[in-house]
Amino acid sequence: MRFSEFPFLRYLIFFLLGIGLANRDFEFQPIWVGGVLGILWIFYVLAILFFKNRIWIAPLAYAQLFLAGVFVVQLHQKPSTEQPILGTPLIAKTLQFDIEKPRSQQNLLQVYAYQRDGKWINSKEKILLYHQDSISLIPESILLINKAPELVQGPKNPGEFDYKAFLQKKEINYTLFHPGGLKLIDDNHLTSNTWLSPIHWRQGLANLIQSKLADPQAQKVAKALLLGQKDSLDKNIRAEFADAGVMHVLAVSGLHVGILVSVFLFLVKPFKLKGWKLKVYLIAVVIIIWLYAMITGFSPSVVRASVMFTLITLGQMRDRKPSIFNVLAFSAILMIAIDPEVIFEVGFQ
Repeated sequence: MRFSEFPFLRYLIFFLLGIGLANRDFEFQPIWVGGVLGILWIFYVLAILFFKNRIWIAPLAYAQLFLAGVFVVQLHQKPSTEQPILGTPLIAKTLQFDIEKPRSQQNLLQVYAYQRDGKWINSKEKILLYHQDSISLIPESILLINKAPELVQGPKNPGEFDYKAFLQKKEINYTLFHPGGLKLIDDNHLTSNTWLSPIHWRQGLANLIQSKLADPQAQKVAKALLLGQKDSLDKNIRAEFADAGVMHVLAVSGLHVGILVSVFLFLVKPFKLKGWKLKVYLIAVVIIIWLYAMITGFSPSVVRASVMFTLITLGQMRDRKPSIFNVLAFSAILMIAIDPEVIFEVGFQ
C-alpha cells in the first residue's frame, strides 16, 4: 500500500494547511487570494498543455489546494462587528420545535425587528430562548417579546469551556429566559407547507415514537437512537450510557447510516438485479440516505457518512470499489468547502 494510491488524502492535507493558515488571524483579501489562485490555475493548465517537463505540475496543484483552503475561509468569514443591545419589544420567529429541559423549554429565535427610541430597527440576530409557558412553540411561529435578551458571556475562569465561542459558531449571540406570558402573534400560516419541511417530518416521527412507547424514558432513548434528538435526555441516562461505554450509540452517526445502507443492500441480494434495474435501485438507496440525513438534522457525522456511502453506492453502479481513504478524504474536502467551521465539530473530527 503506497501513499500515492490515495490522491484525495494528499489533496486534503494541503487543503487543511490553507484552512489552518486562514484561521490564524492573518489578514488576507479574498480578491487577492482569488486572483493568485486564478493565475496559478492558468500556469497549471499551460504546464500540462505545452511543457514536456512536468516537474512543476504537482507543486502548482498543491499550491492551488493550499490557496483554495485560504480562499474558502475568507469567503465564509463575516466581518466582526460589535453586537447591539437589542431593545424591546422585539418581534421574532421560532426556528424549531420546543426542546424539553429539566425546568424549561428551549427554542431558537430569529429576530425580525426590535424597538429603540420609538423606532423599529431590522435585525437578523438569533436568540436562544428558555421559557416556562404552558404552550409548546412550533417552527415559524411569530412572537412579540417584551423582555430584553442578554449577550452571551465569555468564560470567567482559565481553561473553562468557551460557551460564547461555541454559540457564535452557530451565529447565536443572545440568550433569553422568559418565565411565561409569551405573546403569539401568528402561527396560522404553518398548515399549508408542513409536509415540505424536514423539521415537521422529524417531529412527526418523534410523535409516532411517543405514541408507540408508553415509558417516557424509553421515548427519549428511542428518539436519540433513531432521530438524533439527544437534548431531552436526562443526565442519569447519559451517565449510564457513558459508564457502559456506549454513549456513541445515542449519537446518530455513520453507524446508523451504515446500518441503513447495509439493510437495503442485503434485501436486494436475493433478486440478483443487474443493468438498469440495479442502477435504479442504487439511486433509490442514495435518495433514502439523504432523506435520513435531512430528517436527522444534517449533523456533520451523518453528512460525512452520507457522502461516503453515496460515493460507495455510486461506485457499485460501475462495478468499482473505491478506496475508503479516498472516499473519506473527498467527503472531508466537500464538507469543509461548504462550511469551513465544520472542522471544529466533534462529529466531523
